[in-house]
Amino acid sequence: MPGVLLALCLTASQNAPKPELSYYRDMFIVRNAGKVIRQPVKNEIDTEPLSIAFRRNEHWAVWDDRGLTVRANKLVRSSRLEEISVSPRIFTKDEIRATIAAKRDRQARFLTGAKRLGTKTYFVPRWVDDAGKSWLECLVEVDLTATNPKPKLLGRLPGNSPASLGIDSMLFTIDGKLAVPIQKPTEWGIASWNLGANAWDFKKLGTRLVSLTAAGNAIEQSDSGTFTASRLNLTTGARQLLFESRRPIRFLDDQSPAFILEKGPSPRIINAETATVGTLRQSTFARRVGDFIVGYEGEKEPTAATLYRVEDWSPLASWKKD
Repeated sequence: MPGVLLALCLTASQNAPKPELSYYRDMFIVRNAGKVIRQPVKNEIDTEPLSIAFRRNEHWAVWDDRGLTVRANKLVRSSRLEEISVSPRIFTKDEIRATIAAKRDRQARFLTGAKRLGTKTYFVPRWVDDAGKSWLECLVEVDLTATNPKPKLLGRLPGNSPASLGIDSMLFTIDGKLAVPIQKPTEWGIASWNLGANAWDFKKLGTRLVSLTAAGNAIEQSDSGTFTASRLNLTTGARQLLFESRRPIRFLDDQSPAFILEKGPSPRIINAETATVGTLRQSTFARRVGDFIVGYEGEKEPTAATLYRVEDWSPLASWKKD
């Protein structure tokens, strides 16, 4: 009888319809067991909002393509905070002269993050050079209870954040304090704003930070050159090492279980919870689609893709652009 049951199970498994994979209008589509899963190609970890806004009654503080806009009733002011880039509050006279001589872009065109604490809103605008590298990030406050609310410069970040998006989410609250992950010349950690001292406190967490998500998924580079993937508790600094490689690596997203993509020839994908490793066949990029992983070629416009089972990384279906 057990042998008969096993045979029946195997037969049912063999006869079960296999998942189907297709691509349409910037989405991977998986059809499996009567269900349809649609997932945009662009990874959630790389997406960004078009704006971020805070409101109290008729007072608004908004960051969008105009920069920082403050509205009080019918009075509206938009600014890219050019005056901060040469402010004597945070720069010496020589530094200001160097900025002017170098013709650095004095407009804040990006946002590292924004938060609201009570009736006050906080923004971390970001200034970048021609190479796209950040050269200035500052904490700015807007008090929505003020009769005529205006941006107020609090302080310059004591390092560079890992923010890379136009509107990013690298401003956190930790133990009630505003906090930003920053990279200094020889160390990285969390800078938290001390309201009482009107200055930044710093807690070292490592040597070199490559990337960090709001959920605490961190990619770091060690002194020996290896790359590590860890899950960090941003409050306590405790870390859980998930994977280490000599090749560059990245998290696919902030979901669980964590999947890590190892780049290079014959890219590999790692299930961080089960430690199972799979090789992506003729694929450079990967995306979570429901309970599956899709490996594909063509970062913005896929040309071919393979659907994988995450338990053993066996290929289940494929798609190719006509």
